[in-house]
Amino acid sequence: MNAQLSNSVNRADRDGLIQLVQRYLAEEITAFEFDEQLAEIGGRTTDATVKWSVDFLWGFYDDCEDHKVVATKQEWDAIQRLLLLLHSNGMVKSSPRREWTPRQFVASLGLLAFLCVVWRTGFDNHLILASLPLGIVSMLLHRWQENCDISASTEKQGRLVPFASVSEMLGFRRRAHAFWKAKYPARLKGRLIRSRSAEAVLRFQAHVMWLIFSPIVLLIQSLPESHSEWSVTTTQT
Repeated sequence: MNAQLSNSVNRADRDGLIQLVQRYLAEEITAFEFDEQLAEIGGRTTDATVKWSVDFLWGFYDDCEDHKVVATKQEWDAIQRLLLLLHSNGMVKSSPRREWTPRQFVASLGLLAFLCVVWRTGFDNHLILASLPLGIVSMLLHRWQENCDISASTEKQGRLVPFASVSEMLGFRRRAHAFWKAKYPARLKGRLIRSRSAEAVLRFQAHVMWLIFSPIVLLIQSLPESHSEWSVTTTQT
């Protein structure tokens, strides 16, 4: 069980996480060892920003297949910003919000259509046939959210996370004298965790499961969408 988190800096845990990330980026350890040590730090820390950083790093490696570091230029830069945060005494602050959009209405109609089919025909294997077209609707809703519902400000912050602005990031950079940004290594360009054919098979399997279980996905999509805006504030050690 995690220790109770607080808005105070645990320098030992921050330095330990910095060293771990740097070892992973230098390919001294692979993803499985990285995952194991991340879990250890996240489980013991009382620093809420360290715990947030551990959760943030989960998206930058695969915990099902062992591999050396794989990262695009954008992902590499995001990890560098995280290291800047850990070098500083900054604390991550989030401003979550939930909002309704027309997508929830469409998802609710799709879910209602499925329930009507269940009511009229009963619960049996034939419901898979009803799930397939609803799965297409669900996928289109997902694409709609990705392409049309992200504001320019949200896109901008996505390139700055966890900082809210360039000026905020530069302010912390000036104070973090021990931090240096590592250049994106050319060896990582085009590196993949799996072959393109293996990735295609996994995507196909995921889409088949999406089609079959589309009513569950539509139920989730009928809920208000969650968004967060991030910033970093200074705290005392």
